[in-house]
Amino acid sequence: MSCAVVTHRISQILEWDRRFPHPAYEFALDALDEAVAVARSADPNHGHISGEDLLHTVKLVAFERFGPLASFVLRQWGIPESRLFWDVYRNLFSVGLVRFSEGDMSASFEGGFDVNTGFDDLQGKMMAELGSIK
Repeated sequence: MSCAVVTHRISQILEWDRRFPHPAYEFALDALDEAVAVARSADPNHGHISGEDLLHTVKLVAFERFGPLASFVLRQWGIPESRLFWDVYRNLFSVGLVRFSEGDMSASFEGGFDVNTGFDDLQGKMMAELGSIK
């Protein structure tokens, strides 16, 4: 799908739901692409991922892109709780940018991670790796 189509469809979402800004939707699509790529690298016939796996990838991609500012960026986007990614993906579904299967539901996003402290493990790992550089 072309970038112009994605931009247009996200703009359609923003006409009726302004809770999350355009970059949040683009980020969510990128995280979904990464999650699907990881799943397919393990099994080329596998295209579906669970909400739990998707949230895990969201967390990793957010930290990879934003580092220690990941929780700040998500909160700035109106996502103070990872479960709100369900709303982001549901909106993307409503304009045809993502697909769901029957087993997908908001409950699979409930466990998620705490946006305020959920990156602490990744930051600790990063600091340990930096400390080992001589």
